[in-house]
Amino acid sequence: MFFRVLLFFILFWTSKALAISQADKDASNIMDLLDALIFQDPQAASNKMATLEHLINKQSVQNKTRLRVSLMKCNVLVESGDFQAAIKIAQTGDAQAKLMKFEHARPYFLNCLAIAHASLDNYKVALPLFDSAASLAKQYQQPDALITALYQRAQIDTYSDNFTSAIEDLRVTLDIYSEVKTRNTHWSRPPLALIYAAMANLLHATGDFEQAIHYAKLSLAQKETVGMLSHTLQRNISRMYFDAGNEEAGELALQIAKSQLTEGNFTKLVLGFSYATLSSIELSRKNYQEAERLVLKSQRIFKTLNRSLEIMRTSRLLAQIKFALGEHVRAIELMSFAIQEAEMRQLHADLSYFYHLMATHYAQQQEYRLAYSFLNKQNQASTQANKQLNDARFIQYKARLNQHDLSQAQAQQSMNQRTQGHTSQLNWAYGVIFILTLMLVTIFIWYLVHRSNRNYLSDPLPLSETLPVNQKLEAIMSSAKKADSPLSLLLIDTSNIRQVDLPQMLDELKLKLREQDIVLRFTSNQVVVLLQYTANNGAIFVGEQLTTLIKRWQPQAAVNIGIASLQQFDTLASMVRRASISRLNKVKMETHNGH
Repeated sequence: MFFRVLLFFILFWTSKALAISQADKDASNIMDLLDALIFQDPQAASNKMATLEHLINKQSVQNKTRLRVSLMKCNVLVESGDFQAAIKIAQTGDAQAKLMKFEHARPYFLNCLAIAHASLDNYKVALPLFDSAASLAKQYQQPDALITALYQRAQIDTYSDNFTSAIEDLRVTLDIYSEVKTRNTHWSRPPLALIYAAMANLLHATGDFEQAIHYAKLSLAQKETVGMLSHTLQRNISRMYFDAGNEEAGELALQIAKSQLTEGNFTKLVLGFSYATLSSIELSRKNYQEAERLVLKSQRIFKTLNRSLEIMRTSRLLAQIKFALGEHVRAIELMSFAIQEAEMRQLHADLSYFYHLMATHYAQQQEYRLAYSFLNKQNQASTQANKQLNDARFIQYKARLNQHDLSQAQAQQSMNQRTQGHTSQLNWAYGVIFILTLMLVTIFIWYLVHRSNRNYLSDPLPLSETLPVNQKLEAIMSSAKKADSPLSLLLIDTSNIRQVDLPQMLDELKLKLREQDIVLRFTSNQVVVLLQYTANNGAIFVGEQLTTLIKRWQPQAAVNIGIASLQQFDTLASMVRRASISRLNKVKMETHNGH
């Protein structure tokens, strides 16, 4: 009888465990699909989210699965524009992750929380949160979370014209993505198309339209670029084409974006933003009637959703159109409403732009007193906007400093505790250690004397002049291999550059690169650039940036840079040889194309 009861319980718990395992697997499959669907079809993502919540409420699943479901819900809420609800979900998820000892899940919730705050223009909170997420992602080896934090932080830096920081974050993001893109997504990761699009937007903001369009095309070429994501990227590249003066390509991309904009596929909020963006593009092309039609559709949606912030900004856009159409009275009414809303919300960046539009209008109407008044208001608003941004940066850097001090204090405390714990255990061994030390010192002295005598009897070997340089490079390569960190080498041919100009060119190269990158003359007509923590994609990008600089010093000759990325069995000689072959292959291809 006892064995029958025991067998019954074994079968019962085995079947229950199998059921939980199957429920976890089903939920994981839905979440993997949902991770990409969020950016492609928000409406379908919301429906999938409802199915997922019904599944975990109906069946027993593991705590880890429930945490990831909460993260997916937070991401869906952010993309749907429900930022306050997303903040609550993210805060709860972070607290649960700490309580359940799933610390590696925390950076994902912190990212979602930061994105929600950034969407509400609350950068004082968002920037330190992204830094904390990046720090935790490194600590718990979560590359997907690190990608999200760096990508989102780069977007904020691009918006605030902090281009140097933005391009560095995106370079690192692309390097990390090249290493992890073959893995399965464990929690959440933005699609590669969005990273390329962020790089395109950054280059577009700096005026480098050619490179911006190149990265925009890369974003469109990704397999995940469908639905809403495709529409957004087509919309962005159309603006880049127009700004670059390519009207035909811009018109084609714009028509594709408009054809994709069907109300059945996108949420109302997404439609509102898209109509407003398309309207601004048409305004820049002086298609005022089409621009007015689109912005009115956008305003109707935002009024239905009671989105007062978006109503304010589309009122400004409509006012610009009315100014262009000569309907000045209506335009001033709209601008007065927008200014009143911005003043109430203390949105100084928006106010600066609004005042600039009013000052420009009154200057064109030769009402210089009013124009001067609005110009003064614009300067005051710009000062306040810069102060807000500087305050946010200060809080961010202060949080980084506190985080660094805290980690050092914790490490020191841990070290002290370990030292105190070991002291009592090591006291008895001091005598033995003293004797062993004497023996080792004696052996070491004997070795030095023996080696000195041997070196005295032998002839000294001639040392190469480049040996210290080689030793330094080999040491860096060895360190990179041990840390399993990426490293790349650029080989630059300087035979077409005058020797008197070479030192100045090297100084300019160093200014273009990071502090940890190494630039040196390897031979009389070759320069080596060693890029630490940089994979092949990053090296290609750096090579493209340096080509423009080098071209100024040899305008009559083509610039060919060889690239080699570190492999486990590489030596300095093998890397230089592969980089040289890479450069010669480029020369052959250019020669072949020239014929």
